[in-house]
Amino acid sequence: MKKLIEGIKLFRQKATPRQLQQFSILALEQKPDALFIACS
Repeated sequence: MKKLIEGIKLFRQKATPRQLQQFSILALEQKPDALFIACS
């Protein structure tokens, strides 16, 4: 779990404003009909 949290922190530090804007747009426009969860 610690590795996951560190990765999130690193992503937030390195993401450019343009990337963050694009991710925000993508998050608002998604309207999935289904969610698939699988493991290998």
